[in-house]
Amino acid sequence: MSQFQTREEEAKTWVQTELHAFLGENPLDDGESEPYLVECVLRSYNSSDTLEIFLDTETGVTISQCERFSRHLSAVFDASPQIQELFRNYLRIEVSSPGADRPIKDIRGLKRHIGRRVSLKLKHGLKEEAGSVKQSVLPQTEGKLLAIETDEANQTVLVLDTTRKPKKGERVRQEEPKSFPFDSVSEAQVIIDI
Repeated sequence: MSQFQTREEEAKTWVQTELHAFLGENPLDDGESEPYLVECVLRSYNSSDTLEIFLDTETGVTISQCERFSRHLSAVFDASPQIQELFRNYLRIEVSSPGADRPIKDIRGLKRHIGRRVSLKLKHGLKEEAGSVKQSVLPQTEGKLLAIETDEANQTVLVLDTTRKPKKGERVRQEEPKSFPFDSVSEAQVIIDI
């Protein structure tokens, strides 16, 4: 493991700890949902570090939440020589939502996208077996996210309508919804129709 990876893991632990402390000290504004850490990325370039922190909530993180957490982290950083040692270079902290262009890697991030088209990258190929998908050759699929459910084996599954849009002059061939075990999905991406 490289020194950079070790620093990134330490940075993520620090951010997660501080997010927990921040939530304990700061009540949520009316209508806000509790933020959670989606991803923490440490980038080093020349003699500066940039700590990119992506927060989300069940209903979507607000700019105000990102600003307040950024100020909290800056204050903790300024007061802590131990944390300053972790980031030996100049540190810039960026706190934001993941944005529509970032992959969704956890189930909480997908819940608010039910009803939208998503693209799933699968960890391995899956094959169709009586309406659900078990082992196929397609490492990627897309469709309308109909539901997130728990199956008989107590696994979280994503239910997709994979019916594709017909080409001009073609009739729609309605397909049965397909279930994809969430643990077989490496990432999901919301498809933004323009």
